[in-house]
Amino acid sequence: MEHQIHYTGAMDVRCQFCGALRFQREQLNCCHNGKVSILPLQEYPESLRLLFDADGAEGFNFKQNIRNYNSAFSFASFGANIRPSPGRGPYCFRLQGQIYHYASNLRADDPEERRYDQLYILETNEAVQTRANAHENANCLVSVSQKINEAMNNNPYAAAYHNVRAIELQEQERAVIKNMPPRQVTMQFIPGPDRRRYSNPTDNILSTPHETLLMGDFNLPHINWTTRQSQAPGSKLIDLTNTNSLQQHVNEPTRGNNILDLVMTTTDLSINGLEVTDKIGDHQMIDFSLEVQDPNTRTQHKQVLD
Repeated sequence: MEHQIHYTGAMDVRCQFCGALRFQREQLNCCHNGKVSILPLQEYPESLRLLFDADGAEGFNFKQNIRNYNSAFSFASFGANIRPSPGRGPYCFRLQGQIYHYASNLRADDPEERRYDQLYILETNEAVQTRANAHENANCLVSVSQKINEAMNNNPYAAAYHNVRAIELQEQERAVIKNMPPRQVTMQFIPGPDRRRYSNPTDNILSTPHETLLMGDFNLPHINWTTRQSQAPGSKLIDLTNTNSLQQHVNEPTRGNNILDLVMTTTDLSINGLEVTDKIGDHQMIDFSLEVQDPNTRTQHKQVLD
């Protein structure tokens, strides 16, 4: 029995809007006449590209154990009901139901059991060695892990975790200098849908470049500063404080039953003795001391009345 050959021609018809190629008789509207715009893919980090292209021992080990490396550098564990396809045929990764990603506390109860995001607050060499010591990575090479870790240095989410550790160390140093207990440093995950879902990640998720003090009557009575949740327009201020790691210090009502007057700082500024005091007009006064480090490293104490 002879088979008829159907030839569609060369894929040489280029879309005038996005430049995609299609066959002459293909009617697919690839970008809806320019309404859909996709940014060009970024280049691979050089260290990763070399691993994919290498023919030596490292390149072979990387490709042979690529799922192990992927899991080792994941930020969260993957949970799903995996249902292999019945019968014979090409392998298909098949899931049923919801996919979950589990993130743990940044501090593991047992340092030997650190996994996922807990490794991103460690120093580079310690993180690489911890991954190498995990039994599931027994076939992975330390030299390959070091190159992957080098590529992750440009990842904005990895930088966010590194910033948590840097802020924690700063707080510990501040506590030693002031002879006082260190304040707790937390990394918050805001519940609900991500309002910045389609925003590009930035490298200043957890820190601002300068010491910052914001204070005044913000007139946002519906913010719950205990849970850091609010409906619009207060949600915009919550986003601002979370994005720039600002701490809000006022915990008592300043007008009626509402906290309207706020004092917010970055973690490198120290607010001492904050009190909601006497009433002026229809608002309460806020009295606190702010410690500022001058260029000559002398500590200045300023009394601030809001």
